[in-house]
Order: sequence, then C-alpha cells, then structure tokens
Amino acid sequence: MSDSRGSDLVVAFGAGILVGAVAGLLLAPQSGAETRRQIGETAEGALEKSRELASHTAQKGRDLASETVEKGKEGARVAGEFIKDQKERLGEALREGKEAYLREASKKA
Repeated sequence: MSDSRGSDLVVAFGAGILVGAVAGLLLAPQSGAETRRQIGETAEGALEKSRELASHTAQKGRDLASETVEKGKEGARVAGEFIKDQKERLGEALREGKEAYLREASKKA
C-alpha cells in the first residue's frame, strides 16, 4: 500500500471514529450540559490527533524531500563522471585516429 493510500485510510478511519463518537454522545440519555462537555472533549482529542498526524506527515514529507535531493546529487555526480569518462575516451579515439591518418598519409607520400 502506498503512503498516500495509507494516509487516506488513516484519515477516513479517524473521521469514522469521530462521527461515531459524536453520534453516540448525541443519542445517549444524559443532560445537554454533559453532552456538550463530552462533545468538547471529543473534539479536543480529535484536534490533537489531527495535529499529530499533520506533524508526522510534514516530517515524512521533509524526510522524503531530503532523500530525493541526496539521490539527485548522487545521480548528478555519477552522470558527471560518465560524461568525463566519455569525453576522455572520445579525445583518445580522435588522437589515435589522427595519428593513424598521419601514418597512412606519410606512407603514401
């Protein structure tokens, strides 16, 4: 399961719990003041869980961004080395070709 689907599942599950808890409180036989107090406590708990989830998600995003930057730097380094090697090989091939041409030209002259 991807991280996005996992996060969506956690959010949906949390929302379901919150809706169920509020419905249970509203349908429970108790005074209005007690019901409001319980709803407030439930809302505070849901808010705290939301903050924790947001903080966790933000940290995962920062970690992923950092990892991506590091992989990008490594990829650029490897690509730079490859280009340097190919440039050296091409230069060597050109020198060898020029020397071979000059040898052949001096034999014909």
